[in-house]
Amino acid sequence: MADTYALGAIDRKVLIMKGTNQLLTFILIGLRIQTAWSQSPQVGIIDFYGARSTKTDIISKCLPFKENDTIRFLLTYPDTTGYKKLNQTIVGCLLANPEIKRAKMEFVCCVNGKWMVFIGVSEKASMVNNNVKTKDIQLPSEITRTYDSMELLLLTAIQSGEAGEDNSQGHALFTNIPLRKLMERFIPYSEKYLDLLRDVLKYSKYSHDRIVASWAIAYYHDKSAIVNDLSEAAKDDNEDVRNNAIRALGIIINYLQQKPNLNITISPDPFISLMNSISWSDRNKSITVLLALSNSRDPKLLLKLKSEALEPLIDMANWKSEAHAMGGYILLGRIAGWKEQEIFESSKKNRSDMIDKMLSTIK
Repeated sequence: MADTYALGAIDRKVLIMKGTNQLLTFILIGLRIQTAWSQSPQVGIIDFYGARSTKTDIISKCLPFKENDTIRFLLTYPDTTGYKKLNQTIVGCLLANPEIKRAKMEFVCCVNGKWMVFIGVSEKASMVNNNVKTKDIQLPSEITRTYDSMELLLLTAIQSGEAGEDNSQGHALFTNIPLRKLMERFIPYSEKYLDLLRDVLKYSKYSHDRIVASWAIAYYHDKSAIVNDLSEAAKDDNEDVRNNAIRALGIIINYLQQKPNLNITISPDPFISLMNSISWSDRNKSITVLLALSNSRDPKLLLKLKSEALEPLIDMANWKSEAHAMGGYILLGRIAGWKEQEIFESSKKNRSDMIDKMLSTIK
């Protein structure tokens, strides 16, 4: 199990390995909630994505720190002023390069007790959002209070090492008893307020209510009935809505794959698109769904990944943190036609050399 926490949010990524005839299936599940960060003040890894033709050494020149440096603002938590200033300085420097149209920096905790820093750039201007939510629709306060209480308890559970999770029913239930009791409340909420949850997700101008709705709707008993709602929520302009929706879909897809008689179809298109996002969270979460959807090695999906997400997958597969790189590495191996066992055995070797071998087949 590998836990990661994003600055300004907890980003918990559970890496589950299931063995069948020595073949391993990796299921990556992400959860994002607003809270604090680690006490570690050092940077262990700096990685990049979306660079394309922009050389990483040009990007590195905008960073006032290097790997193993101590970052001062991490010593002054909960004051976030230092982080905001640092972020503005680095992003401003990156955008001063005429080749870079968008830039984003995220601190992610932790590897060997040190922070990881992910720098994302894009040479394309941002798309205009033509799907702005404008309606004055809110959830009952009991649902939002339950969600907010769950966030606070989850932080405590993670810090105490009690954040185990049971997804056997197709939705998240933590093994920590107080947390589980709170999460079980979403089951009757989803049954009673399904239509309202759908309307909030589609139309509400209140981002927090959409965040809560994207979590609560996942507990509805008929998972096939909410797949489209969650897929649409994965396109929301709020990063936390997208995160909750994609996390829920990752659980549901693996749940439904154990029940093939349900014959549920989930389009990979929103998640392939998000692999090209400037947001590290979008890429890190979308890989979870794409891993699950590609378990069957559908040739059309693998061809679509090759044509529309190859560069993001290469970026991810080359990340220094093995836990974060593995999703991209697995998908590259599948696109290259490698068997699952071959992919996992090769991951123990020089990863860069293995990626080059995959790409020589793919290209």
